[in-house]
Amino acid sequence: MWERGDNVGASDRELTGQTPGASQSSGQSFLFDDRVQPWTHAVESLSADVEQQRQVLLAALANSDYGTVEQKVAYILQRYPETRNSHTRLAIQYWLKFNADKLANWDRLSLDVLLEVENFENIERAARNIQNTLKLWSGGERYKTLRDARQLLFSEYFAEQRKGDPEIRLYLDETGTDQKSGFLGVAGVCAADWRQYGRYHAALCQWRERLNYPGTLHASQITDDITGHLALLAEVNKRKGGLLFVAHVMRARGMTHTELEALFVQVVLDTLRNLDDSACLNEPKALLVTKEANSGFDSVFLRPLRADLEDALAAEFLRRVYLKDVQSVPKGREVMLEVADQIAHALLRRTLHRGHHPKDRVAEAVMNVTGFEDPREKGIVFKLWQ
Repeated sequence: MWERGDNVGASDRELTGQTPGASQSSGQSFLFDDRVQPWTHAVESLSADVEQQRQVLLAALANSDYGTVEQKVAYILQRYPETRNSHTRLAIQYWLKFNADKLANWDRLSLDVLLEVENFENIERAARNIQNTLKLWSGGERYKTLRDARQLLFSEYFAEQRKGDPEIRLYLDETGTDQKSGFLGVAGVCAADWRQYGRYHAALCQWRERLNYPGTLHASQITDDITGHLALLAEVNKRKGGLLFVAHVMRARGMTHTELEALFVQVVLDTLRNLDDSACLNEPKALLVTKEANSGFDSVFLRPLRADLEDALAAEFLRRVYLKDVQSVPKGREVMLEVADQIAHALLRRTLHRGHHPKDRVAEAVMNVTGFEDPREKGIVFKLWQ
């Protein structure tokens, strides 16, 4: 559908600056022409100073540098075409993305939150400079005429995708893979409806960025300082509405990746069964599973894990849950994987040790937050395989 044929339309020629039949001496195709990007319009004659500001802003976005209001506004305009014609939509999207921690604590009966989020006039002023002076991501008729029909359809397609089926998101980590431990576990966190929980996740991510703790919070590497680990659990405790804490553990020796892959599948299925019993699967939902990156396991078993989950969902949850993806992510890039690591390691620690080490204090805090040791707790999925 999106293939480019040999014939270049008028709008394509406008964007590339080529005439029909003109060749490209560099050998580059339109897609790799560094004069034009799909989020910009045809380059106009700009002063040297404005052109320099333009390039500095584009370079900041390319490097994921969002330190200023203008850079943040540019990020929103680039990612969300619907904000280019409405400063109100732009401000709302800005607040959802960059002030999520303020919105998460918002008392809906008060508008005082507007005193805490970024000032609307600052957002509007930055947008006017970007669109009118730097000539980037302009709205209105200009935007419609300078984007060819296929590119516009492409943007609308992704806009619709953001309004698609609600998502269930699972973040899972394994523990006890050392065969000497005689223990294997897969544990983590499930957000039953990402449309509702997404803003809390954004707030948690912003809090994590501000936490004065370098590197990744690894439960297995705890020494004497557990400040960061306890702070993370406290933040999760504030935002655990809508979360399901999940775990399956096995007591056995000689574990292999085959058993680990089967355990992943069982955790996912039991989580969905719990959601089904709670009437959370009354409409079609996509399932996104995120696990900690493990090169040894992922190179061989990630593809079979996807296939087995697709088969299991088709057999038990046909037309109600479908697999969007199983993605493998380094733990340090996702705060929910740090939470999953705390849970998985706490289960191992409570099973094998129960001492007075700082790791045991963190394990106790995990139990208090998740409720794994409380049989009355409804927000957990737990199974012990002998």
